[in-house]
Amino acid sequence: MRHRIYLALLAFLNAAAYSGAQIPMEEIDVIKKYRPVLSDLAKVQVKAEPPPRDTTRLPITYRAWNEQLRMSFLPAEVKPLAVPRLADEPLQNNLIKAGFGTQLSPLLEAYLSKGRSSAAHYGLQTRFTSARAVRVPFQSDSRWEAMLHGTSFFQQTALNGAITFDRNHFRYYAFSDPVEKPADYCSDGLLCTTLFGTGVQVGLRNTDPNKWAYEVRLRYRHQQQNALLPLLQDTVRWRPREGTIGVQAKLAKKISEESLASLELHYQSATYHADPTDTSLILVTASPSYTHRFRSLVLKGGLRFYAGSERVELFPLAEMQYKLAGDYLIAYAQLHKQYALNTFQHVIAENPYVIGYVPFSGKFIEALGGIKGVYAENLSYNFYLSHRWWKNQIFYYPFQQLLLYYHAVAHPAGTTLLFGGEAQYRMAENLAVRFEGSISRWRPDGMDHPIGRIPHQGKVTVDYRVKEKIRVEAAVYAFTGVYTVTPAGDTVALTGVIDPNLTVTYHYRPHLSFWVGGYNLANMKQRQWYGYISYGIRAAGGVLILF
Repeated sequence: MRHRIYLALLAFLNAAAYSGAQIPMEEIDVIKKYRPVLSDLAKVQVKAEPPPRDTTRLPITYRAWNEQLRMSFLPAEVKPLAVPRLADEPLQNNLIKAGFGTQLSPLLEAYLSKGRSSAAHYGLQTRFTSARAVRVPFQSDSRWEAMLHGTSFFQQTALNGAITFDRNHFRYYAFSDPVEKPADYCSDGLLCTTLFGTGVQVGLRNTDPNKWAYEVRLRYRHQQQNALLPLLQDTVRWRPREGTIGVQAKLAKKISEESLASLELHYQSATYHADPTDTSLILVTASPSYTHRFRSLVLKGGLRFYAGSERVELFPLAEMQYKLAGDYLIAYAQLHKQYALNTFQHVIAENPYVIGYVPFSGKFIEALGGIKGVYAENLSYNFYLSHRWWKNQIFYYPFQQLLLYYHAVAHPAGTTLLFGGEAQYRMAENLAVRFEGSISRWRPDGMDHPIGRIPHQGKVTVDYRVKEKIRVEAAVYAFTGVYTVTPAGDTVALTGVIDPNLTVTYHYRPHLSFWVGGYNLANMKQRQWYGYISYGIRAAGGVLILF
């Protein structure tokens, strides 16, 4: 029943609505203001196709290794094509030179080295020469020198050391009449002498320039002579011995870019023994100084303190250097005082025929001035003028009774004026010329001439290379006549000496060369020491091996 009522009511409402729609009316219902928009239009459907996939390249796969590959070959060095790099020549660490010459003279030299590295380097140097004169009676000699050296580098320091040995064996042959002496004088050691020398050196220095600079050196040397000598109708066995110790320390601190403070300490001692004489000398030196550099001027001033076996002294130290024209022309001057122990080792190095020597100390005050300079790294020079006031200077007198031996005599006082210099010219790697020489004027108090001293001397060396195959080395050494005393007591001047030498080396292979040389080409027989003549002209040749 209820449903029927609902249906009847719905039918009534629909009939009423239909009847109202058929009635004409003048009213209009506005729903909204018309505004056309793009969304009311129809949309065009566009479907863009992506470009086709490039399948010509396949994806690359790789593998990252977690360790370095071990290769059986060395990869080639990467070099720029526009700037090719020349291969470095291998350094030669070892050299052996051997030869033979006139006067039955063999020669052997060896330079053996590990080579330099950041950790250490060490090597051995040795040289042996011998000669026996054919036309000079009783004349023969031999010399052997050797040095073992090494250096170890640490983080900021370097330690170096060396062991040295030398042996010089020769005969006394300065006879007025050689026929009077039998030829077997050397069979039992008579008229023969041997000089032995051994030494040890140790040094320590720092390699960091930003800190204090220091260097310490210790040296010890033993010198001995063994001889059986005929002396004034008697035979004397002569065996002097000498031991020298040297300690040197240098300390410097760079205060600024223009100033430097330094201190040098030296200790020297010599102990000489020859029956029945024993001599001991000690010398201590301390030299504090201060150096200041201006734009073109460098000044150095300080003191030099001496304490020896005899006295204690203090003397000023002054140096000056001024650039007149850059590095081309530099003027310099010095004023200082120097002490020295005239040891047995020092004397026999100048004159090996000295016997009966007792060491002593000497000193001199020197005022020196000169000029030096460098031009384009091809020409360098240094010329100076020195004036010395000395005490206890050594002069060499021959024995009056027997001219075999020499005395080393200490003269009490005198002066020496010396003009010397050196100059060097180098043209690329083909030519190098060097000159060095000195002209001296000795004025010993109470003595007319410097006995046994060379007044003037000079040396010129030339090194010339021809296309890296031939090397020519020439040297000329000359000195004026030396004053000596004859057995009659007269002072005479010996003739001057000029000694030209020439050596030619042919580099046959990078590691093999041949050499030939001529010595004393002027055939001069005179020597510095009265009664001892030279071999004259000599020639030698041999082989040179590098590896």
